[in-house]
Order: sequence, then C-alpha cells, then structure tokens
Amino acid sequence: MWPKLAVLLNIIPSEKQIMSNSICTNKYVRNLITKSLETKSWNNQPLSEDIHMRALNALKLEHLSLKFDLNKLNQLSVFDEHLLRLCLLRRFGYLMASFSQSQKSCGGFNFFEYDLKNNTFTSVQIENVNKSEKKPEPSVSKEDQRLKLMKSMAQLRLEAEISQLESTCRAEENQWSPYLVMDTSVICENLKIVQELSRSNKFLIIIPLTVIDQIDLMKKESKQAREAIKWLEIQFKNGNRFLRAQNQHEVIEKANLNLKKKDFELWRYSQIIDCCNFFQKQFTQSNQDAKQSNIVSLLTNNYERFSSEKFDNLTKLAKDNGIQILKAVEFYDAWKK
Repeated sequence: MWPKLAVLLNIIPSEKQIMSNSICTNKYVRNLITKSLETKSWNNQPLSEDIHMRALNALKLEHLSLKFDLNKLNQLSVFDEHLLRLCLLRRFGYLMASFSQSQKSCGGFNFFEYDLKNNTFTSVQIENVNKSEKKPEPSVSKEDQRLKLMKSMAQLRLEAEISQLESTCRAEENQWSPYLVMDTSVICENLKIVQELSRSNKFLIIIPLTVIDQIDLMKKESKQAREAIKWLEIQFKNGNRFLRAQNQHEVIEKANLNLKKKDFELWRYSQIIDCCNFFQKQFTQSNQDAKQSNIVSLLTNNYERFSSEKFDNLTKLAKDNGIQILKAVEFYDAWKK
C-alpha cells in the first residue's frame, strides 16, 4: 500500500503549484492553503462531504474543529473543493511520514518518508527486513484498516438514511411532494411552519442560495430575518438531515447576469425556479418509476405576485416541468388535516 500511496502523492501537484494563479483563481482558497502551510495544520473550512455527514456520531469529534458558517459554505466551487481535497491528500502523506519517523525514533520501522528538499514521498520496502523490525508494521496496517472501515460505514449509513427518507416520502401519501423549496417570504414570515415541516421528517426542505443571500441582506433591518438566519445556521451546524441549503453546483442554467442588472427581482425568482428544476430533474433521474409531477413544491407567500404577467413565463415553465407553486399557509393547513 505505501509504495502506491507514494506514487499517488508524487503525481499530485504541490501546494505551491496549486496556489499559482494558473490553477487556483480563488483568492479565498489560496489564503486557506497558505495558512495551512504556515501553521502546519489544516484549516477549519468544511467541504461538501463534511456538510452532508455532519450529523453522524462517528465523525462528531472530527467535525468539532470545523466551522459550519452559513456565509462561507457556498464560497467554494466544485473545482475549488477538488483543489482542497488534493491538499488534504498531501497532508495525509505528511502525517504518515511524521508518524513513521516517530516510530523510527522509538526503535520501530520507518515505512514512509517525505523528502522536503526534493518535495517527494518515498516508501521503504519491507521484504528484506528481519522479523524483529516487522513487528510494528501489522499494528499500523490494522489501524489504517479500522479507519477506512469506519469511513466506509459512515458513508453507507448516510446513503441508507437518504434512501429511507425518499422511500418514505414516496410511500403512504403521494399527494405531498418529497422536496419543499422555500422562498424568502415563507422563512421570514412563517418560520414556525418551516420548523414544524422540518421536524416532521417527511420532507427534504431546500433553501435556495439566492434566498439565503436575501435573508442575509435583510437581517440588519428585519427582526424576522435575524431570527430566520440564526435558526438556519443552527440547523446547518447541527446537521439537520431534513433541511439544507442549495449547493453552488446544484443549478441547471448559469446565472443570467444581464437579467440580474435589468430586473433583480425577476432574476432572483429565476434562480429559485432553477433550483426547483434541478431537484425535480435529479429525483426523476435517480427514480425511473417516479412520476414527473408532484416531486418538488415551491412554497411562497407571494403566490399572486408570481402569477402576475411579469413572472408569468417563469411560472409557466416551472408548472410545465411538474413543479407546484403553492401558498405556504394553505399547504401547511392541508397537510395538518
């Protein structure tokens, strides 16, 4: 295993290479990598896998060092996260080399090394080592296997929970959409309804990025917005499996910047509809037997406004794709009955 790991780590570009402008254009990511090199430890920036698995007890201690800050969760693109994962792989190599050196200083076997001058990893062959030198090696291998098994079990548990939730949503009462997308008005004006729907464990509640941005802008002047953003931050940090923010890559069409400049309100509504379309498409692709309609519902307090001529084209597009646009209070009252 160690020779293969050394080959892999030597293929991966170094942190300095990754930080070059030709590879990494995100200043925030470059600062994270620079800080990790200076402190010889990794930063507290969570990746998407940390966000999805933050509710698992098996990873609770690991996640204590991460900051699930609502304003920073969406700063990373998919490519930025890939760059950070490469740095994490190299960090694992540094850790193993340090552990190997510690074993050597205690009379054990040095199985993995890092050459700082040449910036390369090497694995020491063990075939010609005598029996007394081989004793530490099985314990290291066993520990590595245990960690790998724990990570695999955590991933399987997450997948099972998601699968169970989706099957529950599809069963019993098909009249309710498994995905509920909330607009800004509902979260601010009807937060208790959102909280009760979340606690029911019957829906996957999605908060679009544009909604989070709008609430964040409103919090200085609106008490309702401050309460909403505080509650959302707590839910994201604690790992509520039935409520999450839209990820940056979960879009179908790129943002229309011309529309954003021309009519910001219409552009924001288009982003919400695009979020709905993404989850509608994702669900139907992974569930071939699922019906095209009644998968995603957009809950709003602006139903009449979204039905006006200004928003008519987007509303019609959403309904043609099988997305329901419903009044939040009416949906809640019908569901309670």
